[in-house]
Amino acid sequence: SVLLVVAVVLADESKVATAQQQIVPACFAAVAAGLQNAMCTSHFGAVVRTTHITGTITDIGSTLGRLAMIFLRKGCRRSRLNLVEVAEVGVDARKLLVLLPMWFSFLLGTTLGAYLYTEMGVRALLIPAGFTFTIGAMYTLFRQTLKGFFKEIERERLNKDMHRMQSTLGRFQGLLREFNQVRKNRRQCAADAANGGGRR
Repeated sequence: SVLLVVAVVLADESKVATAQQQIVPACFAAVAAGLQNAMCTSHFGAVVRTTHITGTITDIGSTLGRLAMIFLRKGCRRSRLNLVEVAEVGVDARKLLVLLPMWFSFLLGTTLGAYLYTEMGVRALLIPAGFTFTIGAMYTLFRQTLKGFFKEIERERLNKDMHRMQSTLGRFQGLLREFNQVRKNRRQCAADAANGGGRR
């Protein structure tokens, strides 16, 4: 947010300056965008960038293409998908749940940014600078609380998964015992039949 404020101050000072002097504020704004991308990518492990739309549109297109290919191969029936394809569809659907709202956010931001620029000029950059500062300050203040909250959510999810797995394992062991008992009974019946048939 400091870089955006510096860009605004420099742009205000260079309104009557040459084109070369106007490049400096643009560079500060570009560095701010690059820094945001780098922080989101390295800090959160995100696979998406937060300041440019071209990668988002490409990701949406390739994800939709992959989903279409999977479904077209199976005659557009989910029931024909194998386990791997079901997993791929699930991953791609979750990816779209991130990418589509991000794209709509880009659309809203560009529309709002264009409007604010016509009203406020370069000072419109102070709004994202303030927003970024507020979110960054809140994150810094509540980081430990948020980490604990997300760890607890993850722990609960893992506990549910473990319980589901233990339940499935128990059912499978029960079926295996039944199968072994049936097999043992069949062997016993075959042995009895062989012994009974030999006595006649």
